[in-house]
Amino acid sequence: MRKFADDNLHILLWLLKDISWMLKWKIFGIIMIFPTIAMALLILRSKHQSRENFLPDLAVLLWILANSVWMISEFYDLHIEWIPTLFFAMGLLTIIGHFIKKYGGRNLSE
Repeated sequence: MRKFADDNLHILLWLLKDISWMLKWKIFGIIMIFPTIAMALLILRSKHQSRENFLPDLAVLLWILANSVWMISEFYDLHIEWIPTLFFAMGLLTIIGHFIKKYGGRNLSE
């Protein structure tokens, strides 16, 4: 079955969003949030069957959400750092859960 899109397309979208953030292009940066999140959701959904990379892909989605809220917060001086912090923490716990599930009880050098 052919994939909908390259799993790494979200990286291009993410870079465009972050370049917009760095250059303070508010409108383009905010517009880029939507395709970036949509692509991360498509990747997450497309791997739903295999589950092997589900947690890392979920962590990426949470990271993109955190990054997007942080960008909006800086653009509009909203002082809502707790929201991206929450998304980052959830992503961190998700990826730690992946490694525990994958390597729990085994020697990492195996």
